[in-house]
Amino acid sequence: SQATNIKTLQLNNQGGIIGISAIIDNLIEYDFNVNEKVPSDGKLLSKAGIKVDDIKFTIVFDLVIETGKGNKFKSEIALDLPTGNIMEDGVCSQEITGTENIVFKRIK
Repeated sequence: SQATNIKTLQLNNQGGIIGISAIIDNLIEYDFNVNEKVPSDGKLLSKAGIKVDDIKFTIVFDLVIETGKGNKFKSEIALDLPTGNIMEDGVCSQEITGTENIVFKRIK
């Protein structure tokens, strides 16, 4: 198939999408009024007085791809987070479209 359908997780033979989420746990305690709508995204950081430099981190992980024939390929991925303007946008995302810095090595 040449089409990609995210809802049914059907991918074309030209690649696909991998989604990864990262959470900084127990970052702040925030007292709020029960009538107040509390944002559950990066906008809460501004309300709590946290700066972007306080939450910068690097996440490193191995990405392993296994083909239908059982061949496995591995590459280390490193992401500097957060990206974009998390304070105003509330969320951030990063799309890796080029593979020139990602080297997959065959593993057994």
